[in-house]
Amino acid sequence: MIEWTPELDAELLAWRSHGWAFRVIAPKLSELAGAEITTNACIGRHGRLKARNGKVMAPRRKARPLPPPKIQPKVTLGKVTLQELNSSTCRWPVTSGWPPYLFCGATPLDGLPYCAHHADMGYTTRGGR
Repeated sequence: MIEWTPELDAELLAWRSHGWAFRVIAPKLSELAGAEITTNACIGRHGRLKARNGKVMAPRRKARPLPPPKIQPKVTLGKVTLQELNSSTCRWPVTSGWPPYLFCGATPLDGLPYCAHHADMGYTTRGGR
């Protein structure tokens, strides 16, 4: 493992600021250090120095905190059969594939076939849920 010195760091930044490729810089630094320095070692060191083309980059801004998740009310599923479905029951399927086919059965929202919980799951907006 190479011991990075301030001199090697300065040379790396200087050559990089002149537009030299890391594959060209690595052999030059190897000669100066007296030990092999790989191209990837140069790339990694350059990144750790937070340098870009020889200039120190400004620190990154912290990301905005995410809003707290919406608390979903606990839904008690009535589990009604296909024959029991009507306009006053939620039609969200709660079983899949095999009879008996069961549906939520809760009271739906006005103008929708699903209750509030399942409407939130089934209808999304363009930016996600």
